[in-house]
Amino acid sequence: MDPRVQQYQDVIDAWLEREVAIAEGRISPASDASFWAWEHITDVALNHPEEAWPVVLELIRRAPSKPVLASIAAGPLEDLILKHTDLIIDRVDDAARRDPKFRLCLTGVWYGKDLSPDVRARIEKYTSASPSLDDE
Repeated sequence: MDPRVQQYQDVIDAWLEREVAIAEGRISPASDASFWAWEHITDVALNHPEEAWPVVLELIRRAPSKPVLASIAAGPLEDLILKHTDLIIDRVDDAARRDPKFRLCLTGVWYGKDLSPDVRARIEKYTSASPSLDDE
């Protein structure tokens, strides 16, 4: 296991438990004791992309459902892609090529016109041919 993932194991566990509880309707996103995990993962994705990349891959690997994958897509994965495009796009390309679950998660990233046409094309070559998080 990547040492960066080990370092964040408690945060990853709490983040996933929180997202599962939200998806199952057991807690409200605004009123839970594990909000700290969401804040921590968000901070790492926005400010420490080298640390965040293996953490996001671990979140995707361990995500138990589409709603949790959607939270990863709209949260830390989207943050990494939008804020650290140049650093992360080759890794996104590689992960999307190898991992169907990553491709599925990638379909939930909202990037609008914030990315260059070249980068959008690189992502869309995987998302256009992949099942979507919105598929039933």
